[in-house]
Amino acid sequence: MIIDRIEEHTVYVENDAGEIVRMKRETLPENIREGDVLIPDGHGSCTVDAEATRIRREKARARLNRLLGR
Repeated sequence: MIIDRIEEHTVYVENDAGEIVRMKRETLPENIREGDVLIPDGHGSCTVDAEATRIRREKARARLNRLLGR
C-alpha cells in the first residue's frame, strides 16, 4: 500500500488493487509522508516499510532525471 495523500485526519492510500482507500490518520505512524510504502499489521494499523519506500523514491528520482536529461 502506498500513501497517495494526507489530509488533516484522513490518509488516502492506494491498495494493491490500485484502488484509493481512506484510513484514519490516528491509526498510522506519526512520521508518515506521501509516497511511503505501508505494511498492514492485520489489526487495523500499519507500519512504514522504510526500505521499500527508499527504493520507490530512488526509482522515481531516476525516472525524473532521465526525463530532464540529467
